[in-house]
Amino acid sequence: MKIERELKRIRERYFRVRNRKQKQELEEKDRKLRQELAKLLKGQGWNDEDIQKIASFDILDPTAKADWFDPEWMFGVVDGFDVVIGNPPYGDLLGKGVNKNTTKKLIEKHYRFSTTSDISSPFIEKGVEMLKPGGNLFYIITFAITFNKDFSKSRLLLNNKFRRIEVISFDRDKCSIFESMSQSVSILKAIDYEGKPKTGFFTSRMFRETPDIYNIELSPANNYLLPRGTGFECPHRLPKIGEAINLEILEKLVSFKNKIRNVLSRNGRLMYIRTSGNYWYNAWDKKPYESSEIKPLYVKETYYDFIVSLVNTSLFYFWFRVYGDGRHMNTDIFEEFRIPEENKILQYKQLLNHVRKDLMNSLFSVFDEERKRFETSRVKDRIDLADFVICRYLYGFDYKHIKHILDYDKEVRTGIELDENILDRINQIISLTQSPDFETSQEKQQKVKELEREIDQLVYKLYGLTEEERWTIELEGWKK
Repeated sequence: MKIERELKRIRERYFRVRNRKQKQELEEKDRKLRQELAKLLKGQGWNDEDIQKIASFDILDPTAKADWFDPEWMFGVVDGFDVVIGNPPYGDLLGKGVNKNTTKKLIEKHYRFSTTSDISSPFIEKGVEMLKPGGNLFYIITFAITFNKDFSKSRLLLNNKFRRIEVISFDRDKCSIFESMSQSVSILKAIDYEGKPKTGFFTSRMFRETPDIYNIELSPANNYLLPRGTGFECPHRLPKIGEAINLEILEKLVSFKNKIRNVLSRNGRLMYIRTSGNYWYNAWDKKPYESSEIKPLYVKETYYDFIVSLVNTSLFYFWFRVYGDGRHMNTDIFEEFRIPEENKILQYKQLLNHVRKDLMNSLFSVFDEERKRFETSRVKDRIDLADFVICRYLYGFDYKHIKHILDYDKEVRTGIELDENILDRINQIISLTQSPDFETSQEKQQKVKELEREIDQLVYKLYGLTEEERWTIELEGWKK
């Protein structure tokens, strides 16, 4: 059509000229041509509403908006955009309103990689469709893009279509990267549409406070989908990893083959968990108070002390920050947590019994009866001690990783409160093992062994172990 060709010529020229008077002349020509187009469409039998929408849309007006979209007519784009930028709406908006069933059916029919449970999902698919090869998609989107299984198909689409995908996530409470931010969000960067080689997803940690946005660390996430071993084509959760040390800790955890799921048993011993958390997760050996969020759980007797203690630790919190929404204790994430084999649990059976009893006494000592909540931060030193025992003896983490776990999300969990005598020896060990000559220095290696023996004795003393119990633990260790 001649008018369309002329409009395209005017618009191409408009964005090249710099003279304001020339721009105004082109704006006027564009307006008149749209009026002529309206008359032409009217003569061809178009309805008045569609004619009005097409003719009134002024691409040269930076404030122009429309409730319809045609990239060729609006922008002269026929082979896709170089960049798609957006801040789509979030939440279950498709499930509301008088037309909710019709809307959901429409999404299900036309968007095969989208969920109807969150309106931002079809926005992802639409954005991808609008790109040309080599194009990039940038969204500020709900942080559910990482943990929500309903977004599995959206992540599958992104993983299949882009060379690299980055997801940086921010908590709403103390991390307002945007003014009046009321929801936790992620910045989604899908880079190089149809590009190769495909390198997959790279994710940040879930930030509790606003980071230096120019120095955010990302780690590859594709090999750590939950459940482990699953692919993007199956329902999954994408981990929020971040710094290299977080990846190292996660790699260590998932190297254990046993899972909590394997030690749950109807014939087991009764414990209780709180199915929501945020800053703290808790478990108890007796029901703390009446609440719909307090759930019973039956655990194999051998693992009882360990599981009750574990759920209160920073290590457990770390796992849920990586895979969860930062609040709910989802059953699948809980059951997928990796745990040591039974022989390791039995080796430290007596110590774990003391750990569990100590944690229970500590937690109930800070229970606010009136508000029905535990002021867990007040006993962070006992949680740190439990973390140290579990991380070092049961999982074999090195001291650098243990300190990182104790200090994780220190903005809201108070940081390291471990006994100073133990912490001092840990720092000495880290310093010694990082010495350039450590591998060849028998003196330094011997010093590390001495410090570790001192740490063992400090742990036993803090938990009040008897001499007989200490010897039993040492004897079990020698047997191994």
